[in-house]
Amino acid sequence: MTYKRRVIVLFTFLMGIALLGACSGGGTSEASDDPNVVAEGLYQRACIGCHGGNLQGASAPGLLNTGLTRQEFIDATYLGVGSMPGGLVSEEVAELITDWIFKIEAEQ
Repeated sequence: MTYKRRVIVLFTFLMGIALLGACSGGGTSEASDDPNVVAEGLYQRACIGCHGGNLQGASAPGLLNTGLTRQEFIDATYLGVGSMPGGLVSEEVAELITDWIFKIEAEQ
């Protein structure tokens, strides 16, 4: 197994653990069932380092008002785009994060 493949497998495993932790631990069961709370936690674990805490971008572009459709945003998140590699999150996680970001956009 190549180094890149090992890193992807390890990261996917860790994201699975993070998703389980976000869904099952801490706080009330109501909060942990809220997809927005889960998505924000996943964003903080997988995306915040490059896209920033306020979604405005850091070393990578901002994620608000991109002009992408929901499916294009999911595909970019899951498959990668530009210098962002694919496979950083599962497709399910990409959908959760996308819906959370689109909800934030709609509230602005």
